[in-house]
Amino acid sequence: MNFSRITGLDPARPKFFPAVYENPLSPKDASFVDTIQADKVFVGTDIPLGHASFFPNGANLQSGCPPLSLKGLRNILNSTFPTMFSIFLNFNFLKNTLDWCSHFTAIRYYTETIKNEQVFPAQKCSSWDDFTSGICNKNPINYMGFNASSQIRGDFFVKIVSNQNYDGIELFDFVISRVASLIDDILRLDFHIL
Repeated sequence: MNFSRITGLDPARPKFFPAVYENPLSPKDASFVDTIQADKVFVGTDIPLGHASFFPNGANLQSGCPPLSLKGLRNILNSTFPTMFSIFLNFNFLKNTLDWCSHFTAIRYYTETIKNEQVFPAQKCSSWDDFTSGICNKNPINYMGFNASSQIRGDFFVKIVSNQNYDGIELFDFVISRVASLIDDILRLDFHIL
């Protein structure tokens, strides 16, 4: 099956890197794959996974998020995948767990781009260091999110200052509650193998 577009919102590292259990998202999965990779430290990755890979704040700690705590790291290291999966299904727990903050900003950023198409202009660049040093200032711009252009491909970086660029928190809460409700409905279905 060939999709016209897939947008990866901080494609997660568990179960995908290394690709032991599943194949990670890649440009082969659709005619245009774009990603918002917001958390290379905790559960995401800084490996470009799309035709256009966007790295807000270099996929480092996102502005407005607290640093990863040792307690949160210990909990993750002590978890098994089934435990992680059950925790993942509890979105309210995750949303309020500080260590997931950067990971979930990808959803917040994307939802904001639905309301404001040009809120996150991102510069094509080879690295965060090159971007912050100004080396890429004359490179093409692509808008991160819903209106990303499939014509401008590569790695893109954008500096986002703590909630000053956008106001997507209410929409984020709505999306999270709808996704949690949908997953809850799916888990209640009775599946039979013939």
